[in-house]
Amino acid sequence: MTNWFLKNGLPSLPILSLIVISNPQTIIRTAPAYHKLHKKVIHRDALPVKMIQMVHSITDSILGEKDLKKAVRAMNKHHIDAGLFHSGTIQYYRRGLNKRSDL
Repeated sequence: MTNWFLKNGLPSLPILSLIVISNPQTIIRTAPAYHKLHKKVIHRDALPVKMIQMVHSITDSILGEKDLKKAVRAMNKHHIDAGLFHSGTIQYYRRGLNKRSDL
């Protein structure tokens, strides 16, 4: 996503990530070498609080009004309808399977 923004002449955005475990009974453990990962893996109950923390961690406005409009135009220009993408992907794999069955 960062590369897409840069390729389209937009400033890079902070990309934050989380791994959310939906089963509350899952025990989350990390090896000492991966202690930073422990902050990225959370249970679903902790998600609302973590989202608030993430929002507050971004203090500056990244996109001004002009850049925001430019980003919206670029996204609309490069938009691929999910239905078209998936049907094309399915057709691609069907063709590959048909070729295999001919062997």
